[in-house]
Amino acid sequence: MYAQLSILGRSFAIGAAVLSLGACANVDQDAAFGGLKTTLGDRVTQDLAWRQDAASDVAVAAKVNSLVANELGFDSAVQVALLNNRALQASYAEIGIANADLVQAGLLSNPVLDILVRPTTNPSDGSILEFGLAQNVLDLFMRPARQRVAKAEFEKTQNEVAAAVVHTVGEVRAAYVNAIGARNALAVVKEIALASEASWELAQRFHAAGNISDLQLAEEQAMHEDMLVMVDEASLEVDDTVENLSALLNVSADILKLSDRLPELPPNDATMEGAETTALERRLELMAARKNVSAHLEQLKLTTSTRLWQEIELKLDAEGEPDGQWAIGPGLSIALPLFDQGGPAVARAAATLLKADNELRGLESQIRVEVRKAAASVSASRRIAQRYRAAILPLKQDIVRLKQEKYNFMLIGVFDVLVAKREETAAYRGYVEAVRNYWLARAALADAMGGMAVDTTAPATGATP
Repeated sequence: MYAQLSILGRSFAIGAAVLSLGACANVDQDAAFGGLKTTLGDRVTQDLAWRQDAASDVAVAAKVNSLVANELGFDSAVQVALLNNRALQASYAEIGIANADLVQAGLLSNPVLDILVRPTTNPSDGSILEFGLAQNVLDLFMRPARQRVAKAEFEKTQNEVAAAVVHTVGEVRAAYVNAIGARNALAVVKEIALASEASWELAQRFHAAGNISDLQLAEEQAMHEDMLVMVDEASLEVDDTVENLSALLNVSADILKLSDRLPELPPNDATMEGAETTALERRLELMAARKNVSAHLEQLKLTTSTRLWQEIELKLDAEGEPDGQWAIGPGLSIALPLFDQGGPAVARAAATLLKADNELRGLESQIRVEVRKAAASVSASRRIAQRYRAAILPLKQDIVRLKQEKYNFMLIGVFDVLVAKREETAAYRGYVEAVRNYWLARAALADAMGGMAVDTTAPATGATP
């Protein structure tokens, strides 16, 4: 009896030590979200907020309302999205899920308690009471490996979510540029329409006086109708682009206050030397892909090491006799690898690792192409905008001035001056489009390089020439 109690005491001591490894496991979601900010580093300078409860909702709503109460700029638009975009909030929750999985990986499976009451052959002797306690000890030995796998998965998720934040910043910048550019273009088109309307009204008076033919009048009217269609098309583009921006900000388009003018080009662009290397170092989805490879490598090691012995249980059995005596003793249960020796699981883990490695290499190639294309687009759009500013616009202005002089000397008609003015305004619309394309290319390049600042402190283009 004393030997049995001694065995019982040692067995419970072992069980208590095992259980203490999994006790008091807390999931600190705030610390996990703080790690996201660390991962982002200097890629995003605005504040982040994970809206987990009503209190955080109220605080974020107050900050968003204060931002949209004023005219939105590049940075304030990005800030609203980082606080209010629901897709981002959903991705923040991915970190919470991965963090919970990481904590779970450090916990042991719960022990299993069996209780059996069976009658004796003589009912007057009472019943026999049996207790059994079983714990999967393989779970204990595999705990460090499981934690390494979960840690790699958690870090991969952090990088993926950080990449989603950076891409959202890029999307907001592009949507902002499109919205402002559309408003700027609409202002220019309206100027052209005003000139067209003046020309049409003048043509009607000239036709009534018999100074122009029916054909000339029809041509002027057709041109004016074309301009009215252009105004409607430009207005529709404004509505579409502002709605796209409002969707990213999760704010009604009706309350957004936006400028009508794009910023001018900055004096120069940063050198593109080493841009591909910088992108490969800063792109967060590439870091996530590397962590994905690490996670699958650890999973392959774990699967290989446990391929034969998938279940080993340490048991403690106690049997109570009707006379009050107890029989207590330890036991061991091992799943024999007779039918499943883990071959398919190892093969699957190896194939998954190979897939992840090839996805990583493919992503590296894709990033190189994205950077080269974005850099070329920035350079080309800058040259086009500069050509408008340096040559095309001044030439159109000179043409208007010279035709005005000829008109003053009665050498040409007023319609020639109005046509020249329309062409000058149309050229300015082309310049606005070129500037918009430049800023879109800058935003795309910043995104391709893993999240870079976009300087928008240059003066505005102005709504009209």
